Amino acid sequence: SEMCIRDRDSATADTTTSTSKCPRLQLLHFYNNMSGDGGAKAIARIVEACPELTDFRFSATRSTPVGCESIAAVSCYTVLVA
Repeated sequence: SEMCIRDRDSATADTTTSTSKCPRLQLLHFYNNMSGDGGAKAIARIVEACPELTDFRFSATRSTPVGCESIAAVSCYTVLVA
Protein backbone atom coordinates (compact mmCIF):
# COMPACT_ATOMS: atom_id res chain seq x y z
CA SER A 1 0.00 0.00 0.00
CA GLU A 2 1.26 3.46 -0.84
CA MET A 3 -0.70 5.07 1.97
CA CYS A 4 0.74 4.04 5.29
CA ILE A 5 -0.18 6.93 7.53
CA ARG A 6 -3.88 7.58 7.81
CA ASP A 7 -5.57 10.90 8.55
CA ARG A 8 -5.83 11.41 12.29
CA ASP A 9 -6.05 14.21 14.78
CA SER A 10 -2.46 15.36 14.36
CA ALA A 11 -2.13 16.74 17.86
CA THR A 12 -2.90 13.37 19.46
CA ALA A 13 -1.87 10.90 16.75
CA ASP A 14 0.03 7.81 17.77
CA THR A 15 2.87 8.31 15.32
CA THR A 16 4.92 5.45 16.76
CA THR A 17 2.35 2.95 15.50
CA SER A 18 2.07 4.68 12.13
CA THR A 19 5.78 4.91 11.42
CA SER A 20 6.54 1.38 12.56
CA LYS A 21 4.37 0.25 9.64
CA CYS A 22 6.35 2.41 7.17
CA PRO A 23 10.05 2.18 8.02
CA ARG A 24 10.96 2.79 4.38
CA LEU A 25 8.75 5.84 3.86
CA GLN A 26 10.39 8.00 1.19
CA LEU A 27 7.75 10.62 0.38
CA LEU A 28 5.70 12.72 2.79
CA HIS A 29 3.72 15.74 1.64
CA PHE A 30 1.85 17.41 4.50
CA TYR A 31 0.40 20.77 3.49
CA ASN A 32 -2.67 23.00 3.17
CA ASN A 33 -4.18 22.14 6.53
CA MET A 34 -4.69 23.72 9.94
CA SER A 35 -2.57 21.34 12.01
CA GLY A 36 -0.53 24.10 13.66
CA ASP A 37 2.29 23.43 16.10
CA GLY A 38 0.72 20.20 17.37
CA GLY A 39 0.75 18.80 13.86
CA ALA A 40 4.33 19.92 13.34
CA LYS A 41 5.43 18.08 16.48
CA ALA A 42 3.63 14.92 15.33
CA ILE A 43 5.20 15.17 11.88
CA ALA A 44 8.62 15.68 13.51
CA ARG A 45 8.26 12.26 15.18
CA ILE A 46 7.46 10.74 11.80
CA VAL A 47 10.42 12.46 10.09
CA GLU A 48 12.73 11.27 12.84
CA ALA A 49 11.51 7.67 12.50
CA CYS A 50 11.89 7.52 8.70
CA PRO A 51 15.57 7.51 7.74
CA GLU A 52 14.78 6.84 4.07
CA LEU A 53 12.58 9.94 3.71
CA THR A 54 13.91 11.88 0.72
CA ASP A 55 10.91 13.92 -0.46
CA PHE A 56 9.31 15.98 2.29
CA ARG A 57 6.90 18.90 1.93
CA PHE A 58 5.54 20.77 4.94
CA SER A 59 3.84 24.06 4.15
CA ALA A 60 0.68 26.10 4.72
CA THR A 61 -0.06 24.37 8.04
CA ARG A 62 -0.45 27.40 10.33
CA SER A 63 2.63 26.31 12.24
CA THR A 64 4.61 28.96 14.06
CA PRO A 65 8.41 28.98 14.20
CA VAL A 66 8.13 26.87 17.38
CA GLY A 67 6.42 24.02 15.50
CA CYS A 68 8.71 24.32 12.51
CA GLU A 69 11.77 24.17 14.75
CA SER A 70 10.60 20.78 16.05
CA ILE A 71 10.86 19.44 12.49
CA ALA A 72 14.16 21.17 11.81
CA ALA A 73 15.63 19.67 14.98
CA VAL A 74 15.16 16.09 13.73
CA SER A 75 15.70 16.71 10.04
CA CYS A 76 18.73 16.39 7.83
CA TYR A 77 17.05 18.71 5.30
CA THR A 78 17.96 22.28 4.55
CA VAL A 79 15.31 24.55 6.04
CA LEU A 80 13.95 26.99 3.49
CA VAL A 81 12.02 30.05 4.62
CA ALA A 82 9.89 31.85 2.06
